[in-house]
Amino acid sequence: MYDTASVLLRAYYRATGWDEQRSYLHLMRASETLLDFPIPRYLTFSSASVPTSSFMASARTSSLPFSAALAYAYASTKAPLNITCVVDPKHRMTRASYFLLPDQQHRGTPHFDPSAPREALLFGSIHAPSGCVEALCVTRLSEHWQLMATALSRAPRYPLVPLGRRLGLLTRPERSTTASSSSTTALSEEDLVLGPPGTTNLLLTCQHQTPHSTAEYSYSLDDALWGFRYLRQFSSLTQRGIVSAGAEVFFSAAEKSAGVSIGSRWSMPQGAAYAVGATSSPASPAVATLTLNPMMGHVRASYAAQLDDDVLVSTRYDFNVYSYQSDWTLGAEYRLHRLPEDDRASFSSVDSASSPTQRERVGVCAMPKDDVHMSLRDTKLDPALPSTPVQPRTPAILRAAASDDTSARTTTGTTATTPYLGILKARLSATGLLALLWEGAWHRCLLSVGVKASLSSLQPTPPLLGVEVLYLSDTA
Repeated sequence: MYDTASVLLRAYYRATGWDEQRSYLHLMRASETLLDFPIPRYLTFSSASVPTSSFMASARTSSLPFSAALAYAYASTKAPLNITCVVDPKHRMTRASYFLLPDQQHRGTPHFDPSAPREALLFGSIHAPSGCVEALCVTRLSEHWQLMATALSRAPRYPLVPLGRRLGLLTRPERSTTASSSSTTALSEEDLVLGPPGTTNLLLTCQHQTPHSTAEYSYSLDDALWGFRYLRQFSSLTQRGIVSAGAEVFFSAAEKSAGVSIGSRWSMPQGAAYAVGATSSPASPAVATLTLNPMMGHVRASYAAQLDDDVLVSTRYDFNVYSYQSDWTLGAEYRLHRLPEDDRASFSSVDSASSPTQRERVGVCAMPKDDVHMSLRDTKLDPALPSTPVQPRTPAILRAAASDDTSARTTTGTTATTPYLGILKARLSATGLLALLWEGAWHRCLLSVGVKASLSSLQPTPPLLGVEVLYLSDTA
């Protein structure tokens, strides 16, 4: 399931009119959501609460090894912000249908008023027993500019030791070039006992977005890493989809290393069949992407599509032109729905003698009456029995939803037919790695059960089974 920070950041973008999918960082987001879904590790419990319309609190505990985290968030926007999304199972599930339309028409950002209170999102969490602190701050600078700051701080093993040395209460050990090997060893042992001095990494990202392009300038304080990302849409190239192309360049002054990546994306809102000329095909969105890293020689191609209202599939191929190593991954997502209360009441009100069986409801066969005697030597069926397979007895509310399927489809590619019961995801790679994940809502909880195992005897890995339980408290 999605973590709290990701859900809040997506809700903040929707409230402020910022399109996150027009970033080069999210170029392959659709296939990554379908193929790279996380598996819970062992047993995890978490909870989220929304006491006010602009404040949120969450807690999380994990076992083997034991760890805990406490997080708080505050948001201030001009437009209404759906901060209750953190306690909504539909937003916490790792659904991929939202990312199958990355290049939909931009709905425009609200008019920026410099005199109005600044829009911002603040998020922070502290982890125990490591003492690690995470922070996120996003604020709108102007109509087309946005600033994001993320920080990760690791506390020293003994926090009072650096403070005492700074105040002069403790002496700082001096390293001598003429020290013997024994003293050097003792100094290393002393540093090992005191633990690491603590580190803080700050990443600043300045984003500029227009209706057809997005540019990002980033700087990492820890390793002096400068980065630049750019993605532009070419809507005029084809009428059957939108083609986007971009690149990423980064350089580290501390490590004296650099990297570059280029990629393109072809989003097809009407599906791949319509994009190649089949105008009679149903509207099923699809996304095809291609990325290339010239320095590492890595090529990645992916394709994600929606086959049905409840079925999404994706495939990805990785190849290295230097080592000739390759990998192929296939994944799918199946959406489960809950039977509406009206249908369950209608089924229970029907007399048990006349209620259809499961085989009759799916249209397999019709059970003969009790007074009909048949044998295998009969040459023809009794006229009382149908000569053709019966039609499934679909509930009325499901038939109405099926007839209005086209009108019920929203801009995000989902349908509002029946309540969500959960999703089932599967992934299989050519190297023999198999992963299964089930996420479902139960009362006020969201359950996530996953398993990952290796089917290959060449690279055997122990299977991993994890369960995560998220308690969703009542909103304010």
